[in-house]
Amino acid sequence: MIGPDKQPDLWEYKEHTGLKHAILSNYLKRWISILGRPRAGKPKTMHFVDSYAGRARYKSGELGSPILSMEVGEELHRHFNGAFFLECHNVERDAFNFASLRWEVEVAKQDFPSVGVRNYQGSFEDRAGEIFSNIGAGEPALVFLDPFGYQSIDMPLKMLDRRRNEVFITFMSSFVNRFLTDPSKAAVMDRIFGTPRWRELRGVPNRQERLVRLYCEQIQIMAREKLGVDEVLVYPIDVDFEGRDADIYHLVHVSQHEAARKAMEEAVWSANVLKDAQLSLPLPDAAVEDLILEELGGGRTLQALPLAKKVWLRHFTATWRDDVRGAVKALEQRGEVIVTPNDPSKKRKVGSLAKEKDWVELRGGGQPRLV
Repeated sequence: MIGPDKQPDLWEYKEHTGLKHAILSNYLKRWISILGRPRAGKPKTMHFVDSYAGRARYKSGELGSPILSMEVGEELHRHFNGAFFLECHNVERDAFNFASLRWEVEVAKQDFPSVGVRNYQGSFEDRAGEIFSNIGAGEPALVFLDPFGYQSIDMPLKMLDRRRNEVFITFMSSFVNRFLTDPSKAAVMDRIFGTPRWRELRGVPNRQERLVRLYCEQIQIMAREKLGVDEVLVYPIDVDFEGRDADIYHLVHVSQHEAARKAMEEAVWSANVLKDAQLSLPLPDAAVEDLILEELGGGRTLQALPLAKKVWLRHFTATWRDDVRGAVKALEQRGEVIVTPNDPSKKRKVGSLAKEKDWVELRGGGQPRLV
């Protein structure tokens, strides 16, 4: 831990906190689109699990994530004419913070009456079983892991064991980087990464970014080895220190669906965080084209968004709006791929940006399947 989460300075609202909350709110608003619009007579219920909920309000009055999520839930409930419900599960260990959380939530219920809220005092590790027993097996949950300190890789993996879960993690990359060479922190580093491979990075350049990449790779590797989950999409997002050209931490979105990955990218763009590739070690631009050609090899035909998923499994930071669609456009202009609209009655201009359901194939690789 960096320090006890009751420290007053931890509850000052910083610029990076505002950005994190903006991304979270933006994504919650887009989340419903991943599973389809709710309809009258067929309402949808989704869950937001705030594993380190804190006080729910900062020293200067700014709203914390427990209240921001309620605000979004009520907005969506009204937008879908009562056919959408958000259930919030807030966990806080510290007694003082928990008392503040309960009070703020009770007050907020007057403004957000459609949102259900359960508050749990204790550690998330101790209360997780109870929380998920209160969530229906077929109902999706977004789990926000936002501790004041280090997060072991075991917890994101436990969350992925439930197929309908997505995870949004605050990975304290600057602090991990700072203490990487401290012998007394070796056991902590082993828990964070779940591998001794972090030791290989102690003397390399761009160490912080490489540590983030290792953390993302380990989530994929361990999900495959321990859970049998092969296609985990991991998306790292850098968040800067105020007034410094350096990252204070990285937000890591973990999902199993390409639409969720795309929605998070849009949420980040809307929060004005994503201007360039998030890591300073991206594969070169040509690598996206190479990955696309590799995935289409052997006569395979894929729709553009599932094709993007194949790219994202190997290239965490390639963006949908620029990198993937831009690569397909360049390949089509050079005559290396053919892009066909999903709707055969539609026409498209060669070299225009592909849409999510457009079919992509290697030239000479056979006709796409139209549905």
